[in-house]
Amino acid sequence: MTIRKIITAVSAAVILAPAAFGATTPTPATTAAATPAAQCDSLQKQYQTAAAANSTNPNAAKAKKSAEAGEKLCKEGKPADGVKKLEHALKELGVKAQ
Repeated sequence: MTIRKIITAVSAAVILAPAAFGATTPTPATTAAATPAAQCDSLQKQYQTAAAANSTNPNAAKAKKSAEAGEKLCKEGKPADGVKKLEHALKELGVKAQ
């Protein structure tokens, strides 16, 4: 009887395993920063954190101008252009956009 239980348990694991892996694998459509508008929000938060951590960076003033321009573009409904400016601001601080 123990062999029957083992076979049943292994069979159940084999049948249910694909569903478990599929439920946890992110797809591009479900990632938080999939749209330019969502990227604007994410990059703005990332810039704020990076600016606070790199306030003595010689490029901080340039980065701030780029970030402000990017935020303005995002608010004006031009998120793709805003994302480029925000990424540039992070690059000026020496931080890689995520």
